[in-house]
Amino acid sequence: MAGLAVSGGGIAGLAAALGAARAGHDITLLGGSAAPSLKGGVQIAPNGWAALESLGLGDSARACSTRLHNITVRALDSGATLIRLPLHDPYASFGRAALAGLVEEALDATGRVTRIAEDIAHIHQNDGHVTLITAEGASHQCDGLVAADGGKGPGRRHVTANGRPASPPAKWRCGR
Repeated sequence: MAGLAVSGGGIAGLAAALGAARAGHDITLLGGSAAPSLKGGVQIAPNGWAALESLGLGDSARACSTRLHNITVRALDSGATLIRLPLHDPYASFGRAALAGLVEEALDATGRVTRIAEDIAHIHQNDGHVTLITAEGASHQCDGLVAADGGKGPGRRHVTANGRPASPPAKWRCGR
């Protein structure tokens, strides 16, 4: 394996792999495809749209999203509208699977990605290279690793050296 490896087949891993592939890097993507299994939705704010545009996905993303025109803040106990905030900049809502599928399709079209549907078990750095050992025991060497495998993934544990979160987890409450 040469080039960059990306751990994680979710939206972040796919987007990181797409950006690196479009910058001319050969990519090895480790982990299963997350697109079909993703549930729920995600809202994209203007900075997210800027990222989608920079990946060349703006038009196709607009075609599969629902434009949001305002945010309504409601009272938790009664559901009464407290305030309605107009959204002047682009905001939209996606199904997570649709967004991941969009990024995955663009990534595949680059022709620069090799997929390995195995999870990373161990990571070793030496002599300017990174060696990835999968759960099945296969060894892969790369020039660098983009860890996009979630807060508890092996990539995260490796880059933080101890697996602790970079900041304390947020505590919040959401209700209907």
